[in-house]
Order: sequence, then C-alpha cells, then structure tokens
Amino acid sequence: GRSTIIIDELATLLTAGRLNAEHRKLIVNEFNKAGSNNDGVTIATEMMLTSAEFHTTNPIKTSEQPRDGFSFPEPTSKPYKALVYVLFNGGCDSYNMLVPHTCPSENDLYDEYFNTRAQVAIPKNDLLPINSNNQICSKYGVHPDLPEIQRLYEENDLIFFANTGVMSQPVDKSNYNLLTNTQLFAHNFMQRETKRIDPYDSFDGTGVIGRMADILGGVGHNVGSFSINGVSIALVGEPGVSETPMIVNSNGVPEVFMDDKMEKLVLSLHNSTPPESGFFGEMWSDALVKSLGTSKLLRTEIESVATNTTFPSSHLGRQFETISRLITTREARGVDTDTFYVEIGGFDTHSDVEENLSSRFVEVNSAIEAFVAELKYMEVWNNV
Repeated sequence: GRSTIIIDELATLLTAGRLNAEHRKLIVNEFNKAGSNNDGVTIATEMMLTSAEFHTTNPIKTSEQPRDGFSFPEPTSKPYKALVYVLFNGGCDSYNMLVPHTCPSENDLYDEYFNTRAQVAIPKNDLLPINSNNQICSKYGVHPDLPEIQRLYEENDLIFFANTGVMSQPVDKSNYNLLTNTQLFAHNFMQRETKRIDPYDSFDGTGVIGRMADILGGVGHNVGSFSINGVSIALVGEPGVSETPMIVNSNGVPEVFMDDKMEKLVLSLHNSTPPESGFFGEMWSDALVKSLGTSKLLRTEIESVATNTTFPSSHLGRQFETISRLITTREARGVDTDTFYVEIGGFDTHSDVEENLSSRFVEVNSAIEAFVAELKYMEVWNNV
C-alpha cells in the first residue's frame, strides 16, 4: 500500500536503497500504527536515521536474536585509584602562578622577575609564600588568589613541576626552530602536545591518559575513562585496546531524548548479525546499542548520589562535582581505576592580563577547595 511506497522512497533517500527487507517491514508496520501520515513519516525517519544502513554503506543481514544488553564489569579486589587531568585552556601565565620570592642577593630572581614583567608583576608582599628545598630561592610565591594551592603545598599534598615542557632536546634562541619537533610559541600546539606527551609521534593519534589506561587494562585493572564537556585526545588510547572514553557534561550524564517505545523500536533494528553481514554496519549497531545501555545505566547510578559539599556554580566547580559523583559510583561501575579530563578556559589573555588571570584563579581556587573537601569526606583523598 501507500505506506510501503513512502518507506521505499525514504529508504532510497536515506540509505540509497540499502535498507533490508526485515527493517523495511518493521518500519512500515510502525508507520501504519501512527495516527497520521505526518506522524508515520516522523517515526519512520527517526528509526531509519539510527539504522546501520544509514550510517554505513554495508548491506546488513539481521537475525531475530537481540544483542546482549550492556552491564558494568564485575569489581576487582584492587584498591581504587583515580587521575584527574585539568587543562587551563589558552595558555596559563605560569610566571604569575609561581613566582620567585626570597632569593640570594647575588642572584635575586624576584628582582629579575619584577623588572622584566613590569606592570604585570605581582608585588612581593601580595604573594603567598611557600618554602622550597634545593632551589636557588628559599621561598617562592603563589598567586594571591590561590590560597588553597598554598595550603595543599604546605600540607605536602601538592607539588610543582616548573620549567617543564615538550622540548625534545636543549635549545636556545638561535636553533630552537630547527631542533624542536613542536612549535614552542603556539599555544594551540603546546596544548595539544601537553595532552599527547608524544613529541616524536611514536604513538600518533593517542593521548597520555589513554595510553596509561591501555597499560592498566592490560594488567587486569577495570578502567573508567571520562571527559567532561567534550572530546579530548588526552584520553585516546591505541585502537581496539581500551573502551572508548565516555563523555558526560557538567550536570552528569546527558539525557537521550528517546522514550521507551522509540528505544525499543530502534533496538529492534540492531539485532545481532551473522558473520557475513557488513563489518562496518555491525560496528555501528554494536556501538549504538552499547552507548544507549551505558548511558541509561550510568545515568541511573549518578542520579542516585549527591555530594556532601556545596560546590561553586562555576564551570569548573560543576565539573568537579560531576567527577565526585562519578567516583561515588565506582563500585557499582565495577572499576578500580578512573581517569577524568576537564578544562577551564579563558587563559588566552591578550589584554588586562592580571585582572583576567585573577578571575580565572578565583574560580580555580574555589573549585579545588570544594573538590578536596568532598574527596576527604568520601575518604578517597589519598586515592585521587
């Protein structure tokens, strides 16, 4: 009838005619159940847009056997550890984050700093002093808007790695352009290399955290990998070694706007396939079904927990709150290791440098203070 003609036309437009007979029959059936032609076309289009035939050029052979539902792995007996990677997006002015403070008169690095930085230099009396060992200066100063960083350092819970980067060998102004593998004065390249830590491209297309996860998974750890508010190469490992990182947002797991009825219909288009079915179509169907299952399970778990600490409503504060809630679900997720990637932007300052940096550090300080308090309340401070 007419519904078959409409579905055939849609299949031609959306799948170049690849939509197989079983899938056509399912979609025609749902079209006929709709209250009108417009509703039928909407339902049919939604179903077809999720199909493997739409997303790949493979012919698909299907079966009546549904795919296995997603479930979290069984927990291991290993102690929990987590890594949280925070990127100051744009290029943080580190010379005003950590400043020479008390130095010998014959090599007073603070005077050199003050004379060089001129109007953006921070007065010594405003800096938050910290002690140092085996350094030129006996004290360094932390930016005045980072008292939580000073406190963590003084309690031996924080360490600075100063003057580090991705130079592949020592260079100077006369030869850096020839001898370095990375563009040292382009903040976009430096940020990318900071996420990769692979200046010789030995593991091209991967990130430092992703390669860690690969190794940990290879020795029996159950590793969870999360990026907050976007994709990052930092979490990407070698192809086929680890599970794909999960992307969540500052409010938790994004909702899939698909009611139970439509989800059931969509899943019916992605039953298990025999070996002779198209490989790329199989990969799409497997990824889609796993993604829907993961999202539902993870959303259920994270919505059931709340934090004890009141986090600031800032962008970074909400990201840390999401991480805290995810850590709380670690046992339900069956993981003994988690990796998290977050960003805070606004560090690419070309004017009003000190005012903008102060604003960014105020947000960083309050977010870290709340995150530390929550981790201590959860009794996992020494595990993160």
